[in-house]
Amino acid sequence: MPEYRQIFLNCGIPLTLLQTPGSGMISFYSFIMAGSADDSTGMEGTAHLCEHLAFSGASMAGRKELYNRIGGAGAGFNAFTRRDYSCFHFTVVKDRFASALELLVNIIFKTGFTQSDIETEKQVVIKEIAANNLSDDFTAQNAFYKILFPGSFGSPICGS
Repeated sequence: MPEYRQIFLNCGIPLTLLQTPGSGMISFYSFIMAGSADDSTGMEGTAHLCEHLAFSGASMAGRKELYNRIGGAGAGFNAFTRRDYSCFHFTVVKDRFASALELLVNIIFKTGFTQSDIETEKQVVIKEIAANNLSDDFTAQNAFYKILFPGSFGSPICGS
C-alpha cells in the first residue's frame, strides 16, 4: 500500500511524498498555489506559459547535469497547471531523491529565461491549444467553465 506524507522544505516549498514500500522509487509533488485563475485579464495563459518556462529556463548552467543525474531507471518529471494551482512532480529512484529536490528548488527559485525561450515556449503552447481545440471533451469543459465562472477562473488554462 502506498504511503503518503506532507513535508515543507526549509525554503518553504511544500512537498507531498508518495512511496510504495519495496518499490525502490519515490514520487513527490509540489503544489504552487498559483494557477490560471491568477492570470490578469488579457494575459490568460500566463501561469501555464510560466510552468513551461520553468523547465526551459537558461539561468542554471548545471540544470542539464541535474536532469541527467535523476534520469533513467524509470525516473520522470513533469508539471501541469490547473485553475487554482500549478504542480511539479517527480518520480525517481530513492538514491536520486536529493538530486531531484535540488532540481525542483532550482526550477522554482532560480529559473531565468530569454526572449528566445519565451517565443519557443509560446509556440509549444499554441500547438497545445490547437490540439486541445480538436477535443470535443476539452471544448465542452472550457465552455462549461466559461458559463459557470465568468472571469479568469472560467478562462481556458492554456489561454486562447
